[in-house]
Amino acid sequence: MAKTNGKAELRNVKVGIQTEETAEIRSGVQEGDRVIVAGQDALQNGGAIRIQGQESGQQAAMR
Repeated sequence: MAKTNGKAELRNVKVGIQTEETAEIRSGVQEGDRVIVAGQDALQNGGAIRIQGQESGQQAAMR
């Protein structure tokens, strides 16, 4: 999850139905949470991030 202080926060999630392109997240995030969708494999808990598209709130990516 992308916190507003420019840091990443590791969250455990419960995954439901999965396809090749999507996954249902059953718990671990709430509506309005900013989920990191690019670069998360190399990111550590508390690592610095830069929010892209902050005005629209679309996504956060590690830089």
